Amino acid sequence: YLIGSLYYATGQMGEAKYALEEAIELDPNNTSALLQLAEVYFVLTNHDRTMRMVNEALRVDEQLPKAYFLKGLVYREQRNSELAKSSFQTVTELDPDNVEAFNLLGMLYAEEGDSLAIQYYETALGIDPDNLEVLYNRGYFYQDNLMAEKALDAYNEMLEIHPESSAAYYNKGYVLMGLLSRPEEAIDAFTEAIRYNPSYYQAYSNRAVCLEELGRREQAEADFKKALEIKPNFDPAIEGLNRLY
Repeated sequence: YLIGSLYYATGQMGEAKYALEEAIELDPNNTSALLQLAEVYFVLTNHDRTMRMVNEALRVDEQLPKAYFLKGLVYREQRNSELAKSSFQTVTELDPDNVEAFNLLGMLYAEEGDSLAIQYYETALGIDPDNLEVLYNRGYFYQDNLMAEKALDAYNEMLEIHPESSAAYYNKGYVLMGLLSRPEEAIDAFTEAIRYNPSYYQAYSNRAVCLEELGRREQAEADFKKALEIKPNFDPAIEGLNRLY
């Protein structure tokens, strides 16, 4: 089992599969090996085999959070939202500190525009207040549902904890530009995004849109060109340049 886990950790899925199958042959009730093999099959996108290994593990012990977590991942990939939610909910009942399960529940509800997403994100942050992905997802839910001020508050809170997050600065800029029509403040946010990620071509392009709106055409042109230098054929930048000419 340990050899199989080592192969899995180093991305050698074929060797991991072989070693774990041998471990299970020696001990068919080894739930750790069964679930590790289920993970291998999940990585290989063999959902049927994943579920078979998970169910074999649950026959040995029906209180395995990891088993339900893997079920949830499979159902999510199969776009079966209700069964995915049910599986991740079971994970949180068996393992109340499982941040990842609460985050995924939030994401599933967010995909439906359901504000229950926020409750799950807040629960996750109650366990791990610095979790970058959950902080981002909470802000994005507000942004995606046009709750501009709440989105800004969420991104600002994220930046207090992760002051070098280019994604938080970019989304803050997007909210200021697209939802609140505050282009000068948006420029500052996009500039910070670029500072921490100099290849952030979307930030150059959106900063250019703000500069264009403020009548600063030469600076806008330079930013659109910089975006295209990083990402040739980036349509928003091409369209922006066409507007300027």
